[in-house]
Amino acid sequence: MKALQTNIKLFLYTPNKFFEIPNFQRPYSWTADNVQMFLDDLEEVKRGDKKHYFGSIVYINDGGRSIIIDGQQRATTVLLMITAIYHLALESPEKIELVAEQIKDEYLYNRYAKQYGSEENRIKLRAVTTDNKIFEKIFSQAELTEYEKKSNLYKSYLQFYDYFRNRGHLEQYIDTLDDFEIVTIILDKDDDNPQKVFESINSTGKPLTDGDKIRNFSLMLRTSEKQDYVLTNYWQYIETYLTDPQRDDITDFFRVYLIAKNQSVVNTDRVYPEFKRVFAKSISNDQSYESLDEFYGEILRILKYYRFLKFGIDENNEFTKLSSVAFTMRYLRIEAFFPYAVSVMKYWQDGHLSDDEIAEVFDVLRVYFSRRIVINLSTTGLGKYFAGLHRSILSIAEQDNAAYLEVLKYTVLSKNRQIRLPRDNEIETAIKANFTYNQRSSNVMYLLTAVDDESKDVSLLKQINNKELHLTIEHIMPQTMTNAWRDELGDRADEIHGTYLHGLANLTLTGYNSEYSNKSFREKRDMPDGFADSPLKINKTVAKYDTWNETAILERQRWWIDKIIKIWPLPTSTFEPPILDTKVNIFDDIDFTGAAVKIFYIGDDSYPVTSWSQILGVYCEYLYDENPDFTDQIMNSEKTKNWISNDSKRFFNSVKIHDTGLVVDVATNTNQKIRLMRELAEMFNVDKISINVELTKPIEQ
Repeated sequence: MKALQTNIKLFLYTPNKFFEIPNFQRPYSWTADNVQMFLDDLEEVKRGDKKHYFGSIVYINDGGRSIIIDGQQRATTVLLMITAIYHLALESPEKIELVAEQIKDEYLYNRYAKQYGSEENRIKLRAVTTDNKIFEKIFSQAELTEYEKKSNLYKSYLQFYDYFRNRGHLEQYIDTLDDFEIVTIILDKDDDNPQKVFESINSTGKPLTDGDKIRNFSLMLRTSEKQDYVLTNYWQYIETYLTDPQRDDITDFFRVYLIAKNQSVVNTDRVYPEFKRVFAKSISNDQSYESLDEFYGEILRILKYYRFLKFGIDENNEFTKLSSVAFTMRYLRIEAFFPYAVSVMKYWQDGHLSDDEIAEVFDVLRVYFSRRIVINLSTTGLGKYFAGLHRSILSIAEQDNAAYLEVLKYTVLSKNRQIRLPRDNEIETAIKANFTYNQRSSNVMYLLTAVDDESKDVSLLKQINNKELHLTIEHIMPQTMTNAWRDELGDRADEIHGTYLHGLANLTLTGYNSEYSNKSFREKRDMPDGFADSPLKINKTVAKYDTWNETAILERQRWWIDKIIKIWPLPTSTFEPPILDTKVNIFDDIDFTGAAVKIFYIGDDSYPVTSWSQILGVYCEYLYDENPDFTDQIMNSEKTKNWISNDSKRFFNSVKIHDTGLVVDVATNTNQKIRLMRELAEMFNVDKISINVELTKPIEQ
């Protein structure tokens, strides 16, 4: 390794050199803001005599190739600028003293590199494969596809072209690059590890996303042939389908993929390390083509489901029956849905579910999430629950020879507390509580459109989302009281207004919100395009009233309750879990030494488990959720201090209890764990009868 100080112009001028961006690098990512900052620096240096430090470029010198490990964004940007100036020199020679061919030969092209055959292969810059064709087209001024026009590469080129189009003396801008100082670091191609250098350098500055790191890692295979194979057959598709400069879709996709594969939660900041672990476990030591195909083939398959779920893309019309639910989950931004959905879609396309069954699976989930929105139930715990739901259902279904769909319905019906499916009485209570408008606006819009959509095709919601219809949420009784409305509401006007204003019964949809404003009820009803003229079912139910008072509001509350229960009816399940003698109370006088467990029960809630350590962890988290003073009681207890602590270093092996800062010792035998659970039950007044465990086989007494 050696370092030299030079400038970007001299570096790019080097004759008979190709600048190659290795495939493990991310595609060109500079935005309009980045380019503008570069232009501002260029103008500032051009006006004065100061120099500008332009960063470092790290590359491997390999004969006629300079393989750029770091600095590709800066180098590519400068070459895009020079390309734009070259094209302007061709069109308007009067703008520049340099001849266009001179610019081309010195900075953009290797005229004498005949060994490279085609004209395209003589272009000095060989970008990341997914960018290379675009750069070739830009250079040759060929027609780009609509997708290619959306690339950062083309957008930056256009920005340069537009910037310089109305300026003269363009050679001065190229000359100014003499003052853009860089440090070049030349690596030894035999002794330096380009991947490690790349990751080390990119640990500072504009950080690499986990998606960038995954791409880099994926394309650092042992041979260039396999690198090219994976890039051509798999990564080009991943990037084509997911590269959006405004989002980090690649990281999000791999997070969904990993959750679905592992059936457990993967936090956003753990996507890259978890991918490396799964890769190492899945790919053979010799990185055979067979293992690469199997691994990446599954990824592309999950990608197809992901694109449908996240973006509504269904190129072969395979998922028509699922599209309305998928759109609903997208619209409502229910992220917990997606990893489970890709798992069950894969299960369906493997032939384990019929088309009607997968459609009903999706509809069960629509009911589940819709009812939770009605009562505004927190999403806490849903990510963890849905991450492992598919595996849990399969375990029960296979063990009891039951239908997947029936076990799913039984499972969602059996959950309590934060992950429960709200029953009809909760729907009624929530609507009568009059808090709907205070929810996220997308949730409110979803509820209001459900009347016309009947929850099935969500066509009205789609039209609103696509801005084909401009409908807004309207308070029938307005937010600002008027004398006319006080007369309408009667002696208790202020009380009625304060109680029912934001409730579902007082909300509807209109395309004329500003015109409705504080008009009286009859004006809102009878005006052109008012409630009476509206084609929406939801407004027809309002138009039938002669006055809008407490009686009308209470009637509409009842109508809403009945309507929601009808639109999103509770599922019913034929599955009944067998009553086995393997289910025993954990506090019975039994020696559980050596007993293998499969399900832990707290009341009606069940938790698939494989160890007593898991049981103890779940039990402590349950107690924490149910007892606001859990931490204080534990810290002040003499009975539990030997097992639970805020110092994880005390124990050889421990598990965290939520975000309390506490850990529980699990490096104990089974009966010691049960003894601790008994102490905790007494401390927090737990009904011991409700704490049960299902064993894999009966205990021999």
